[in-house]
Amino acid sequence: MGGGLVAKVEYCGVSPWEVEVAHECLGAVFELDESEAGMPEGGAAGRLRIGLPVAFGDGFFEWFGLRRWERLKALLGEMKRRRGGRAGSLEVRIDFAGEPQVSFVVDSADRGLFANSLEKIDYVPETMPHHLAGRPAGGPLVYRFGAHTRRWAPEPPRGGGAGAPGGPSGARGAR
Repeated sequence: MGGGLVAKVEYCGVSPWEVEVAHECLGAVFELDESEAGMPEGGAAGRLRIGLPVAFGDGFFEWFGLRRWERLKALLGEMKRRRGGRAGSLEVRIDFAGEPQVSFVVDSADRGLFANSLEKIDYVPETMPHHLAGRPAGGPLVYRFGAHTRRWAPEPPRGGGAGAPGGPSGARGAR
């Protein structure tokens, strides 16, 4: 049903109901390659990784549809609510293909911060040109939500130090 576009969904520690809802939401526009991964050592108790074969930006939201996007965010928020506020209870990673490759890592222990980070993904296309300025071309852009700044910020490019814009002091506080 997905018109040849294949999204990859990898999960562990996720209930069958949660997998089914993700399948219904994503399966409406993508063919799905689903796999259950083993539990990571010392990692999150629940993990969901979604690899989308489309580029991130305003065009994605228009193409994917607001209702479907809101449903996916509601599912992720519900998954967090069901697991509580324990550190490491849920990690979500959404990877977008394209140039640049864009990823969002949502892993805050705080439910309010987790929900806030999901809501603010919609606004990242407005700030992406600023985040791309001065970065090496061709590298991935991995975003983490800052607990103190309450904003999405990219991790520094590989080889960037702690003082780089969006470095660990501002971007990794959501853990």
